[in-house]
Parts: sequence; structure tokens; C-alpha cells
Amino acid sequence: MDRLDSLQILDDIQIADSIKCNINELHSHTHNIHSQFTILTQNIVSVYKNLPDLEITLTQLKIEADIIILTECRLHSHKPLPYLPNYDSYYTRNQLNQNDGVVAYLKNTCQAKVSELNLCEATGVLIVISDFSIFGIYRSPSQTNASKFIDSLDAQLAAITHHSVLILGDINIDLIASPNEHSYERSNRLNYLNMLHSHGLMPGHTLPTRGNSCLDHVILKLERNKNKALVTVLNTTISDHNLVVLHLQHTIDRGARHKIKTMVDFENTNKTLINMDVSHLTTYKDPNTYANALIRESIYG
Repeated sequence: MDRLDSLQILDDIQIADSIKCNINELHSHTHNIHSQFTILTQNIVSVYKNLPDLEITLTQLKIEADIIILTECRLHSHKPLPYLPNYDSYYTRNQLNQNDGVVAYLKNTCQAKVSELNLCEATGVLIVISDFSIFGIYRSPSQTNASKFIDSLDAQLAAITHHSVLILGDINIDLIASPNEHSYERSNRLNYLNMLHSHGLMPGHTLPTRGNSCLDHVILKLERNKNKALVTVLNTTISDHNLVVLHLQHTIDRGARHKIKTMVDFENTNKTLINMDVSHLTTYKDPNTYANALIRESIYG
């Protein structure tokens, strides 16, 4: 049995259900999936320009994503990330070109460890939550030979000890074979899939996500007795890429946030204020400025 036959056998194994539909059809496909953990990935082209469109789409989805992975964000070091209510944000700092950048928004109820991936000719983040390792990756199409990227991802996967691994993002390796494709496109796909299979990872879908090409991947290694997965590719107008959603019927432990209770010691505060010499603060005319100066004085002296 040669490598191509082995790949075909592995590709015939269904690790997830998948469907392409419109947003208003999504609920009919997901209503019977309970205890969901939901991850979205979207090539957004520019997070500064198109995040409002994504927010509108999120309200239409009628589901609350636990993790949102955005690619081709066109990040700028001098611009703060747009705020998404109820989410914490993480982003890559080592951009390869002006279009580069991966942003991950995590629900603020999630307890996760997030770090930047060290990849060749690609950028990404690694999110570790519960017993899951989740890769969010963007690889630019400017590099026609994906060998260095594949080797670097291989090394990253070799260091993972979790049984459940997810890879999401715009990889720019087409998972759909075409009779008119270049030889390098075929080689990239086969080498990429062969590497993934060596780690027990398989595509969760091979549906088109941009034109007729499957560029936005959901790659999975799951414990089948614990997880049921559905991948939906949604027709949206956020960019020229479709929105891809991974639904997991498995309760990932999001972690319990420690409750913080703020208490004010009014008795000692009053004593401090009574004994303070605030005569030098009388030059402040603005009440807010005066209040801030008073607070600083009471804390630092």
C-alpha cells in the first residue's frame, strides 16, 4: 500500500459531520447538539475594518462562541485591538507582512493559557484549555512551497501531550483536489495531510471556504468516545472567505473564575484622611483632578 492509498483510507474516516449553509439555517442543524463548546474561525482581512460586521453576524447566529479565531487581521503595533464585549483578546506580535496577524477572542469565563506559536512562514497562537490544545494559524499564500511551514507545524505538534488537538485557521493549502491545480499545490496538500495523519489528525471538513477552494481548515484529533463534532461553513459577507464554525458536543472545562470581593476599610480610611495635610492640594480647581490627587496622596503619601 503506497502513501496515496493510505491517505485515501484515512480521508474516508469521518471524524466530524460537516455542512455548508446560510446563517438562518444553522439552528436546524445544531439544535440537537447539547453541551456545546463552539469555536469560530474567519479570515477577516482587517480586524479594524470588519469586526463590526462580524459582531452583527454573531448576533444572527444565536449561539455564543467560546473562542473566535481571526486570521489575516492586518495588525498594527500602534493600534489597539478592537474591543469585543465579554471576551478577552490575544494576538500575534511577530507579523510577517502587512496583511498578517492572528487574533483570538476568548470568552471571559474561559480559563486558558495562550501563547504565540513559533512557525516558519506562518503566524499563530496556541490556546490550552482543559485537556485541549487549540492552534489558531494564518499562513500567507505568498509562499508557494509549504515545506518549511509543514515541518515547523510538525515540530509544534510533536511537543503536544494532550489527547485532543484542534487546528483552525486560513492555512492556504487547498484540501480539494482540482484537475487544473499546479504540481506544488498537490504536493503541499499531500505533504500537509501526511504530516497531520502521522499525529492522528484529520480534516473535520473539506467544504469550499473561498470560491471552490477549501483554505480555512478545521483539523481534529478527538477522543471519539467523548466528543461529537460538527463543522458548519456559513455563507457570510464579512470577507471573501466563509465563516467556519466548530461545534463540539463535549463539555470542555472552561475553568471556574475566582470571585473577587472588594472591601473598603472605612474606619482606617477616615483616620487617614483626617490626619492628612491637604493644604498643598488647594491649587487644584477641577474636582476630578483634586479627587485623583487626594487618592494618590492617601495611598503613596
